[in-house]
Amino acid sequence: MLLAKRLKAAYDICTGSELITQQEKEKIHFYIAVRSILFKLNKGDVPDISQMNARVREMIKDALASDGVEEILKIEDQSQIDIFDEDYIEKIKKIKLPNTKIKLLQQLLSKAISEFKKVNKIKGIDFSKKMTSIVERYNERKDDDVLRSEVLEEFTDEIMDLYYKLISEKDSFTEIGIDFEEKAFYDILKALAEKYDFVYPEEKLVPLAQQVKSVVDDKAKYTDWSKRDDIKAELKADLIVLLAANDYPPVDRDEVYKEIFEQAENFKKYSKKEERIIVSHKGYIFIDTEEYLLAEEVFYTYRDFLEALGLKIINDGEFVHGSWIRKGIEFIQKIFKSEQATEVFDKGKKAIELAHLEKTQSEVNKNNAEAAAAFLNSTKEIPNLASIFGSLIVVKVTIDGIPQLLTKVLTPKQLIALEKNPELMNKPMELLNLINQSNLLN
Repeated sequence: MLLAKRLKAAYDICTGSELITQQEKEKIHFYIAVRSILFKLNKGDVPDISQMNARVREMIKDALASDGVEEILKIEDQSQIDIFDEDYIEKIKKIKLPNTKIKLLQQLLSKAISEFKKVNKIKGIDFSKKMTSIVERYNERKDDDVLRSEVLEEFTDEIMDLYYKLISEKDSFTEIGIDFEEKAFYDILKALAEKYDFVYPEEKLVPLAQQVKSVVDDKAKYTDWSKRDDIKAELKADLIVLLAANDYPPVDRDEVYKEIFEQAENFKKYSKKEERIIVSHKGYIFIDTEEYLLAEEVFYTYRDFLEALGLKIINDGEFVHGSWIRKGIEFIQKIFKSEQATEVFDKGKKAIELAHLEKTQSEVNKNNAEAAAAFLNSTKEIPNLASIFGSLIVVKVTIDGIPQLLTKVLTPKQLIALEKNPELMNKPMELLNLINQSNLLN
């Protein structure tokens, strides 16, 4: 009876003088589809309510999939999708139906966590627990909240927030000056310290993690290392000696060994010779001018220079007047080895130095040279400037009408020193003097 009334209402809309909205058209299509199914089901025995409900559920499931999830997944070969690529997440953000978006975000985050576990098992498990907690809270919501848009948006925001935290965690090894495998052992040692409620100095934790990796690599050079009891016994003995020599507090050594062995086995199982990782960086630029358009031109040539080096801007940041400061800049690079992160900035340093001297050199490719020259040319009317992207700092000051330029690739320790004194970026002359006097960053 209810279906008949709704079909009649749909018919009235179609035959009325009013224009039909998209929402009304969708309702008409839905009710006509249900009507068609009922006719087909009624050809033989009259169906029971469970049959009809099952069929309607299947229709809705198919509609949701075809509207977003399946189409996204068919965009390209799954083996070619980079789930950490900002372009891919942008495709998901464009989905309008909230339930469809939620379903796909869950799949995305679940896959991202699975990939992360291959590199860092203990942190991957931690993210799995966080995701499970979010999903359980969502599933336990009250019936009245099931279709409330703010509830769906809140869940979507939580999933997205955890996804971006995962990306940040993936790249966190660069912040402490170690590679991504050493970071996994660092996390194990730190987690055990927290579990057993003891404090181990940070300045000792990083080198200890590096030594642990070195011991593991020495034993894991044999292809069958994880199956040979003699090698596993040697690894355990070496780790016990190493931990004792570094005064790692009295926890259950078997548990430490177990965690480290499982991480090593897990990483070696999934690591590939040409596995590409994504590293994120931050940028900041101070431009000594009152002219907004001039500052904007400098920023965009700076941006072009980063892209010429193979870096991808994911956040342009924002301008703050004072003269002009561009803060909040974020960019990423895809590399095969952690050493390549520094190589990129070394090339950038060389390109800027040669552009400043108006010289060329074979080790700087044409794109890098042209982009560096364009960046420096845009700063001709800027007396003082300081910029940093990743570990490369560029400082320009003008003394008695003569511009002076300094470029330097900072070590992780030097980056930390600068982060403790961020106001120096807005004082190019003072910054240059401190660097030249070896009172900073040396």
